[in-house]
Amino acid sequence: MRTSKLSAVDNWRAMAQRAMFRPRTLASVVGVGLRNLELFVRRRSGRSLRDWLNELRLRIAAQGLAAGAPISELVSQLGYCDRSHFRRQFRQMFHRSPRRFATEWKQREAKGTTQGGAASAAASPSHELAEAVRAMETRLRSDQARDREPGHRAVRIALVDEDPSATRAVQEAFTLLAPDWQLESYRPCKEDVRRLAEEPPSMVLLGCRRPKKARVDYLALITARLPAVSVIIYAASPDGDQILSDVSAGARGYVLKTAPPRELVRVIREVLTGRESFCQQAQETLVKFPREVFSLCQRAGLKRQVCEIALLLLRHPEKEIALRLDLPTNTIYALAKEVFARFHVRGRRELVGALARRR
Repeated sequence: MRTSKLSAVDNWRAMAQRAMFRPRTLASVVGVGLRNLELFVRRRSGRSLRDWLNELRLRIAAQGLAAGAPISELVSQLGYCDRSHFRRQFRQMFHRSPRRFATEWKQREAKGTTQGGAASAAASPSHELAEAVRAMETRLRSDQARDREPGHRAVRIALVDEDPSATRAVQEAFTLLAPDWQLESYRPCKEDVRRLAEEPPSMVLLGCRRPKKARVDYLALITARLPAVSVIIYAASPDGDQILSDVSAGARGYVLKTAPPRELVRVIREVLTGRESFCQQAQETLVKFPREVFSLCQRAGLKRQVCEIALLLLRHPEKEIALRLDLPTNTIYALAKEVFARFHVRGRRELVGALARRR
């Protein structure tokens, strides 16, 4: 009876604000005992009642800052004892001061407006802040949010990068837009890749700021040890040749470190569903380059079928091409050998570089 009463609550945000985010007061407002409310919130959200209320309050504060509300007004409205208490908790969650957060958010929205032009309000950064608050309420209203079947695995994202700023940026994006995702950090070395393979994550973000060897080698190592796990390249700059090499080596996605949080989360969500996903710069390279390659192969005197095989070799190994085209593997190897001989390379990786240089 008590659980059904709690499940019937339609607006947890309004209830929490009315109770000034105090657990005992909220229990009185809802009309249940404090212990029942604590058990309900922990079962549905996986968090303690106090932690859940604190996160909700900070997300509402982030919405207010993004909308231009003064800090003093938010402090009084959300029940903080003073500004320093608010600043300290906000910095712990968002890794920046409230004032800096407001400034950066205004710049981000202004940049999105100038780049997107007629972009819809549903794609705006402020809309995503509101969606994060609604997601917290939805988890309490839905029995499926945390009452999960045995064997359910949480979404665990492994970041392979030794750059601390990259870890902070990814953690901030998850805190804002995907609070259920767990981030785990690993160094780009064989020992950490081996440790990563012992308990495979849902996905790997491969950064490698200044690796001891090429990023594509780490990509090959990860895909060999974790064949069922998708890899997204988390790059510092949009290098066209590197994009093609990474995708050819098996990367399922590509996103820049300078991308806004919503872009990073979008790419991860799409790859988690089994699709390939790329940021705008990478997508332009992947669309434009094959056209140039096809034209280049035709100028080199290759037949149309061989030109098509050359395009497929940019993305897929020979055996996979044979399965896709339902052709004998020996036939595909023979056509690939013809492509390699015409461009004086020994394999797929060298072919990408050779074609990129000839554009």
